[in-house]
Amino acid sequence: MARLLKDKMFLTGFLFLSVMVLLSAGNSFFNDGKISQTVLTYDAEGELAGVPPYPPSLKHPLGTDKDGYHMLHIIVQGSQYTIGIALFITFIRVGISYCIGSFISAYLPKSTGFFRGLSEPFAFIPQTVFAVFLLSPVLIMPFEGFQEPFWQRALYEVIVLSVLGWPTLSQHIAEVMKGYWGQDFVACSKTLGGSRFYIFRKHISRWFRKEGFLLFIQQFIQVLTILAHLGLLELFFGGTHIDYGGDSPPKTISYEWSGLIGDYYPLRGQYPWISLSVILFFALTILALNIMLSAAERVLQENNSPAALKRVRSDKKIKKTIDEPM
Repeated sequence: MARLLKDKMFLTGFLFLSVMVLLSAGNSFFNDGKISQTVLTYDAEGELAGVPPYPPSLKHPLGTDKDGYHMLHIIVQGSQYTIGIALFITFIRVGISYCIGSFISAYLPKSTGFFRGLSEPFAFIPQTVFAVFLLSPVLIMPFEGFQEPFWQRALYEVIVLSVLGWPTLSQHIAEVMKGYWGQDFVACSKTLGGSRFYIFRKHISRWFRKEGFLLFIQQFIQVLTILAHLGLLELFFGGTHIDYGGDSPPKTISYEWSGLIGDYYPLRGQYPWISLSVILFFALTILALNIMLSAAERVLQENNSPAALKRVRSDKKIKKTIDEPM
């Protein structure tokens, strides 16, 4: 891990995510989450020069929306919710799947084929399809309005998006750990009287750390992708507000990016910069995670190479020589 933190590609992706979250949190803390707005502009003679939405310019780097709110400021404010929500869902996905896969590999190794059969539908059918059917009745505002508070709808969405990842991810973790249980060092530990829990805690869990880190980044990317798909389908996080008495398009309740994509997508023809700016930052975030994933895979592969293992053994031998008393 120390070597990974020195990798320039990994740090590039990590710094991008960190800066976005810190700027968003800073705006919430120091500016109460307010968004800069330019309603009307006037020329030197005091006459009306422009009305929103304004296209990208030096004054408005990403332009403004129809109400004059600066798109760059909106995107920065929404980054903490988008990245935070995806991160929270990923933690639940990987954490629960890790527990399930560990239990299967340790105590039900002969049942991995059965569990593989149960998880296959989730591997071939996109998770977005399941999410749409499960979330639509709760997130789409009925004619009489929402009956549940925002936190209940948000919690339900978090649970659904987390549970959808458990079958395939748990099966994958069980398969990986099953291979570890067949190693010689595990057989030696069993011969010496080590229990399954002891072997898992001392050996299997440590061997899985590197694989688990890669899985975490992969799941992070997958959750962000699902959120983007739901946004395009107008299923916004926490609920989609619908104006049944007027002609206003569906509205997102927060500045979360997936909701902004769906909110601004109908304007793509007349004001393309409004929706494209959100899509751009969504793509940059996923690109940053892909860069981190590629860097992590490369570094971990280098650490497992014969040259790296030989170098580690040599370093240990030198350290042992130095530590020996004269």
